[in-house]
Amino acid sequence: MEGQTFEKLVGTLSEKERLELLERINKSMFRIEEEDETIKRKNLSQKERDLVMEKDFGRLPFLRRFIIGLLSKLSGKSRNDHLIQYKIKMLKKNVMKTNNKLTGFETRDLTPAFAEAVFALYVAIMPVRELYKRLWMNKAAFEGGLLYLLKSRLEKVQVSLEDVISLEELVDEYALQGLKEKLKAIVIEKLQTKIEGLPDALFKQVEEGLLPVYYLKELVLFPFISFFHMFHFNPQIEDLKDKPVFKSAPAVVALDFMEKLYYAVYIAGKIENPETLDKRILDYSFELMNLEGEEEREEEEPPEEERDAYIRSMTAAIQDVHRKVAAFNHHIPLAELIRYFTKDPYYQLVFYIPKMHLRDIYYHIMREKIVTELEERYQEIRKLYIQREINTLFQGKQLIPFHNYREYASIDYKKMGVPFFVHTRSLNLLYNFIKMNYREQIQGIIQLLQKGLLAQNRITQDRLLRHAAALEEVEDKIRLFDYSLSPESEDGKSFQRLRFMLASDPSQQRMYKTLVLQKERTVKSLISLGEESLEGLRKLFEEILTSPVDSIKEQLNNHYFIKGSSTRLSTALQERMDNLSRVRNLLSQLFKMEEG
Repeated sequence: MEGQTFEKLVGTLSEKERLELLERINKSMFRIEEEDETIKRKNLSQKERDLVMEKDFGRLPFLRRFIIGLLSKLSGKSRNDHLIQYKIKMLKKNVMKTNNKLTGFETRDLTPAFAEAVFALYVAIMPVRELYKRLWMNKAAFEGGLLYLLKSRLEKVQVSLEDVISLEELVDEYALQGLKEKLKAIVIEKLQTKIEGLPDALFKQVEEGLLPVYYLKELVLFPFISFFHMFHFNPQIEDLKDKPVFKSAPAVVALDFMEKLYYAVYIAGKIENPETLDKRILDYSFELMNLEGEEEREEEEPPEEERDAYIRSMTAAIQDVHRKVAAFNHHIPLAELIRYFTKDPYYQLVFYIPKMHLRDIYYHIMREKIVTELEERYQEIRKLYIQREINTLFQGKQLIPFHNYREYASIDYKKMGVPFFVHTRSLNLLYNFIKMNYREQIQGIIQLLQKGLLAQNRITQDRLLRHAAALEEVEDKIRLFDYSLSPESEDGKSFQRLRFMLASDPSQQRMYKTLVLQKERTVKSLISLGEESLEGLRKLFEEILTSPVDSIKEQLNNHYFIKGSSTRLSTALQERMDNLSRVRNLLSQLFKMEEG
């Protein structure tokens, strides 16, 4: 129920809020500093305190209530003051009953026996500390471990871009959207849908397998060294195998440490059965350890005996820590000690119980991975789209190349730092579309419309012919533009002379740059004019196809002999309109790619 509530809450958040929440979860999971972020001291208001004490007083035996009431009248102190004194005495009694060697109440200190109990935890945690550092203090290692555990339970788990969406689908979506950000949003949405569809039980199983180690986090992070300094002992200097020699430490100075330690053993004690530990995480840890030391190893693969021995030793170490924690909680009444030395039996601490929220962490991991991979493969997707669209438009026909407006292998553009002809592909695409598709398919439809459906509509007919004429003019201008760079033209002669002199005479570079930039401005103008004419034709075809006029609808249903077969006019128009849309989108994408 708690997990479902959290997921519903997350589902109501915006993308920005969701990312902020995930960042906070990450900070909680990968916290390595020693600041007290998870313990809150609950300060009761006077009204709340009086209410609690009233109920507490009412639960006392009659004789005790009578004595406290009598003492209050005799001493002039309030009943609550005497109640607090009584409860502090009871705290002392409970501590003495549980373990009478922990403190000298009159001297208000902690004895070496207390430090020895903490030292037993310190010794037990050392082997597990290395495991914890390897897995949780390394964000990438934890993410890899989570994917490792998920893959062991699922036939197919999303670990890469193509696990979420195929390359073919990406090209299809790109054809529809044409923008990287839109494509990214689609991929993220698909990822979220896939991850939300995974069963709750899957993440619960993974979490249960990790908690025996994860719930040791606060104990691993406990500042043992600073704590032992108060008892005049330094475990970095002393041999841990020998029995340490501690001295007493002031309890008031140690209170902050005691609170942190109480939280650490409280959380670790939440694991009732450490055998729920998933051994696969130890196997993963062994692989990480082996990679860390692979330069020192002579063998390519560690023997299975070494792997099994590592897993057995770590399992035993983790179970030993949990046993030591249980024994510590049983023999060391930390809560009572803290309340006694704060002189407040109503002193309360509120603990944050760490949650892993693995589904959201998994989403966060995958979101980063696939967005990065999408960025890396974006140009590949764009190129595949462009090639697919060219093949569709020209049905496999070879495009007619330009003879002069092209890249020249004889020029080392990068080395010389000179510009090159940028829009060779987009201009060539426009030229070939006009020469092949327009001349062979669209021009005939325009003539049909002119003589038939638009014969009585002079305004629309004029618009149609104006766009058609402009497109045909663009074709001629492109052909002349390419010729302008040939050795037969004046500009061409200058260009050819300059390109051969670049390597030997760098002073010619300025003239060369000026000529290239001038030609590029002409190219952009031609492409812009071509796109305008293509869009004009497309809009006119759309107007005709969506016209509400009955006579036009009737004529659209007529069949004509087009390209060797009887075709309904509306079908032929729709096909041409789709091709015009396709080439417009393609030109736009190709132009952007050339611009970089």
